[in-house]
Amino acid sequence: MKVICLGNGEAVDEKHPNNSFLLLSKSKLMLDCGFSAPYQLWKYNDGKDFLDFVYISHTHADHYFGLAALICRLDDEKREKQLTVICQNGSEKIIRQMINLGYPGKGDLTWLKFIEVNEGDVLLVNEFAMEFAWTAHSVRGMAIRIEADEKIICYSGDGMFTKASERLYTNSDLLIHESFGVKIRKTGHSVFSEVIAMAKKHDVKVLALTHFDRFERRKCLKNIKETISTEKEIKILLPEPMDEMNL
Repeated sequence: MKVICLGNGEAVDEKHPNNSFLLLSKSKLMLDCGFSAPYQLWKYNDGKDFLDFVYISHTHADHYFGLAALICRLDDEKREKQLTVICQNGSEKIIRQMINLGYPGKGDLTWLKFIEVNEGDVLLVNEFAMEFAWTAHSVRGMAIRIEADEKIICYSGDGMFTKASERLYTNSDLLIHESFGVKIRKTGHSVFSEVIAMAKKHDVKVLALTHFDRFERRKCLKNIKETISTEKEIKILLPEPMDEMNL
């Protein structure tokens, strides 16, 4: 299993592409697809049949508006292979409408499929076994746990962790978690120190912190790195765009 950081930024950070990750096994799974994510994907691999699945954690633009560009390009390149979008219950209609507003008809292509899920669902697609839990965000957000190749990868999307998502993250090999707040608590987001404490509590092996508030990143990056360098109980990463993490 290989994990590629396509982007590590929040919604409107001009220096950091939107938060998005790529999981590479026999199948290829993209985690969130905001404005800038397709362009990062194409830097890594621009093959029309490369991607198999896209997971959308919630319907904020920096997590799903990139699907319009992605689907438009794949259609232009005559893709026929099925692409499956996995999203929370009720999101398929919203996502298809968004794609069609950008490029009429592209949201209704025959090879574009959707699977909607709820908290607690178990979904088996190809080699991926997936489970889901709500996070506490300004809109309903959903975290995902993915098991494949004898590894467990979890991704928070946006939102403060909940009891359900904490259970999801337990014993994971890699937890990719938003850390929007460093010193300042923002409603609907996590705080740097609390994410680290939670990950240690639940025996997470590697914690990748991402989606920092752009202002706090600029002010606090030195302190963030100093804190991480002194941490002995857990391995913590600050992935940059196009970094690879091998599990």
